[in-house]
Amino acid sequence: MIDGVENPRPRRLSSKMTWFYKRVFTVWWLGITSIVAVGMIASKIQGQPIPIAVLFIPLIMFGAGYVLFRILVWRNVDQAWDAGDGLVICNRSQKEFVPLSAVRNISWSQWQNPETITLWLYAPTQFGDEITFMLPTRWLKFGRHSIVTELLDRVEKVRRRTAPEGGTI
Repeated sequence: MIDGVENPRPRRLSSKMTWFYKRVFTVWWLGITSIVAVGMIASKIQGQPIPIAVLFIPLIMFGAGYVLFRILVWRNVDQAWDAGDGLVICNRSQKEFVPLSAVRNISWSQWQNPETITLWLYAPTQFGDEITFMLPTRWLKFGRHSIVTELLDRVEKVRRRTAPEGGTI
């Protein structure tokens, strides 16, 4: 329920391209760099003149790709759905409902491509105490993403509703 209105159809908040970034692009990148490295090493073993420094290029690309994917891509959950008074978070075969009242803070990366949003929680879930997901792509990245603005407003409304009389949280 959102502002007293029943929410019959859940709305997807995360990008539909998450599966591509997490599973297709990473396998492609790591696979191609591995194949190139193995091919170059095999050529060097067969006696072809390849400078040693050039052999390190695909290995460096593999290592840098792995580190970047681990930091920026693999930490994202697969799906985030609006469930009215909370979010349904899905990652692989696991699902969990996270109420908006459990969200301590929201941060987002406006200049990262794709944009991501991180929900910092008061208590850890099966996904940890922070949940990150990719936002749907938009063409003009000036200003805050509409999903970020909506979630910030809704979390603030929940805080105001649950704040003690005469006090703030």
